[in-house]
Amino acid sequence: MSVMQHMAAANNKWHAAALALPAAPRGFGRRHRVSCCIQPPVGDRGIGEDRLTEISIATDGDGIFGVDMKQLIDDAQQSILHLNTGRTTAFEKLQKVERERDLLAARVAQLKAEHEASMAECDLLRQKAKQFEMSFHVSGRQGKSAGSMKRFKMNRKRFNPPSIWSEILLRIDAMTLTGVLQIEQATSLRKLVWARDAQIADMFFKLADGNDAELSARLLSIISSTRRRSLHIVHICTEMAPVAQPGTASFNISNLCKALRRNGHLVEVILPKYDCMDLSAVDNLREIETDLYIYFGDQWHKNRIWIGTLYGIAVTLLEPFHPGNFFAREEFYNYNDDFERFTYFCKLSLEYLLKLGKQADILHLHNWQTAAVAPMFWEHYAHQGLQDIRLVLTCHDFRYQCLRDPHKLAICGLDPEQLNRPDRLQDDLEPRFINMLKGGIVYSNIVTTVSPIYAADVLTKEHGYDLHVTLNTHKDKFIGIYNGLDDVLWDPALDCALPETYSVEDMAGKSVCKASLRQELGLPMVDDSVPLVGCILFENSEVELKLIRAALECAVGEEAQFVCAVHNNPGLGIRLTGKQIHTDANARLLGVNDDALLHRIVAASDILYSPDMYEPASQSVMIGMRYGAVPVARQVHSITSSIINLDEQQHIILHATGFPFYSTEDSDAITSLHDALTYWKCHPEMWSTLVRNCMSKDLSWDSSCVEAYEAAYWSVHKV
Repeated sequence: MSVMQHMAAANNKWHAAALALPAAPRGFGRRHRVSCCIQPPVGDRGIGEDRLTEISIATDGDGIFGVDMKQLIDDAQQSILHLNTGRTTAFEKLQKVERERDLLAARVAQLKAEHEASMAECDLLRQKAKQFEMSFHVSGRQGKSAGSMKRFKMNRKRFNPPSIWSEILLRIDAMTLTGVLQIEQATSLRKLVWARDAQIADMFFKLADGNDAELSARLLSIISSTRRRSLHIVHICTEMAPVAQPGTASFNISNLCKALRRNGHLVEVILPKYDCMDLSAVDNLREIETDLYIYFGDQWHKNRIWIGTLYGIAVTLLEPFHPGNFFAREEFYNYNDDFERFTYFCKLSLEYLLKLGKQADILHLHNWQTAAVAPMFWEHYAHQGLQDIRLVLTCHDFRYQCLRDPHKLAICGLDPEQLNRPDRLQDDLEPRFINMLKGGIVYSNIVTTVSPIYAADVLTKEHGYDLHVTLNTHKDKFIGIYNGLDDVLWDPALDCALPETYSVEDMAGKSVCKASLRQELGLPMVDDSVPLVGCILFENSEVELKLIRAALECAVGEEAQFVCAVHNNPGLGIRLTGKQIHTDANARLLGVNDDALLHRIVAASDILYSPDMYEPASQSVMIGMRYGAVPVARQVHSITSSIINLDEQQHIILHATGFPFYSTEDSDAITSLHDALTYWKCHPEMWSTLVRNCMSKDLSWDSSCVEAYEAAYWSVHKV
């Protein structure tokens, strides 16, 4: 019964009672009128003043026809209380209906995303083609790479959506007949094919031209992964390639999400809706016709929600209508109000999850920009029905931490007095500030970074960026996981930036790449027996110039050639190409912004020299290995590495992949480079084996990388 119906019923009841009252005794000459105005509490929408019910009872003399005045007022008060109770119940039911409506809308969106993801063959081929063609056009070498593009288009034609499943079934039959697969294994794989499983299509696309043993092993790993329960993982981040890619972290996040999805997990991503982002790659982007309000800075603010899919992954874009225009800007980062911008986004993300009642298994946070989610979650949201969620924080770069005045925490609803403590958010070096990255470390269930080497470095005072005390305090939950390599972007067999492609089975194109680079850079045109040492440094690289100088002198002294390129790092590039290092006719030092030139340098290199004191993810090492450039790189003792040292004395080369050094001294680096050049000259056959070992190593996100993240998730998962 509605509030108005309750009021009307009460009015009728009281009028009937008045008519049934006995006649007034004589002598009551004065007449009175009692008016009861029943008005709902302020804020009850839909009832205006003109709708108020007035109850009038005529009276004579000092009484009301013999009726007890106090009893009448008590009855009226009870009726009003009953009306208020009914109103509260109705309001709660309305809230429940609205919540169920929002949950249903979210479920519909999720099912649509899953349906789109299930169209694996179309999505897979379209995205791979888009990525490959993008690198083709960026390279600017269409003419020289026509053969490569033709081969790729032939492969795309071969694996068109209607036929890919038939190709897989035929290959399974062939492997069964030859004894590579058992009948039970083949049956399980056929079930995945009939179900149009995205994982098996993606794996077959990548390994179709490989040998049966490798293909069968990877396909069988899919069977084992589908038998275990999957996780629901929500990434809260401020960048993701290709829609928002201010740095390398955006590619790492994108590749991790795709690898997790291929392993059967339900993956979602929440991002700010920047004005400067590229939304062309987002499929079925649409706005949800509802507004979400959050309380921030002592005011309520309206927000819009957009949803779509990227690589078959459900993506939510949150658009704030804040007077600060937090994300309506030309750049992603480096504004004076970045603290306000990203704490707002963190709170908005949690309110969005709470409103939908999303019970994810894992919230995966990235860098300081979303680290505030962790203290907000445990201080305000966990007890509101989200207590089973666990938090994982990945820091891609510990240099960026965000230090602010503690009182700023109040604008996002956090208590400065509670959190400005040494064991919470207070900065270790500057106690007058709070440290947002530290807060994420303290409040997250597990903290990861982009390689075991980097994890070992930041635990030390020299390389910990003043967070080493906090990281050591929480080292039991701190791990380093190697990022994988984007095997679409970095593939010498399909690289359009190269004058001639090559592979581990056919290395002829590498010599062509070396001769072409010499001509492009004006190096002496010597024969192929002269080794070329390459060195590529990225935007986040830190390296001492003495290590570059020493490598240049060593390479030239050993009658080799040396090419070093700094990519998108103006400060290091200026120092490198200035007067501080004297070059030679057989050496080139370059500051470049051209991605394609980096590809050509790596492809032409026989040895890749990586002297970084700081390149967290060791991407240059993995790129070199992928292109058959044997790495000489800094490693950390006792830390598992992608480089397996070659024991030169015993010539143990079965699994060797490079020549590591273990200190920051130029003498150690040059010793390893000298060993590599000597091995090139004295053991050419073994060097070929070394190159094959490098190129055959699985460095993709689908290898041990995604398995390590899965292990981290399961270690904190609430059973």
